[in-house]
Amino acid sequence: LNFADFWTIFSYTRIGSVLVLIPIFYFSFPELVRTVKRHGNKVIGVISTSESLTIFGVLLITIAASVGSITLVSALSSIQSFFVLLLVVILSIFYPKILKEEIGKSIVILKLIAIILMFVGAMLIIK
Repeated sequence: LNFADFWTIFSYTRIGSVLVLIPIFYFSFPELVRTVKRHGNKVIGVISTSESLTIFGVLLITIAASVGSITLVSALSSIQSFFVLLLVVILSIFYPKILKEEIGKSIVILKLIAIILMFVGAMLIIK
């Protein structure tokens, strides 16, 4: 981000993502069509919402890296797995039809330890 503004970098990352994902999408297209036929257009809505949130998140990370400390941005973005675990536990408890995950005490503790180790590893790499 020293040589370009965040919109340029954001655009390059999105173009690169599209170029990489086109072959993957091409080969998984029949499965996607079957899933849409089986579950209706809600699948397209969920995928679109997920991708919109992903693009918004990448945009925010790129903006944060351009105006702040890249070390802090990297450290904070490396704890996203904690929030994923939190969301999975909440969905498994309150909406088990949407997502059913084993959330026994020992499994959640094991996953928390793994997340902490990932965060510590990211901090070691950053420093």
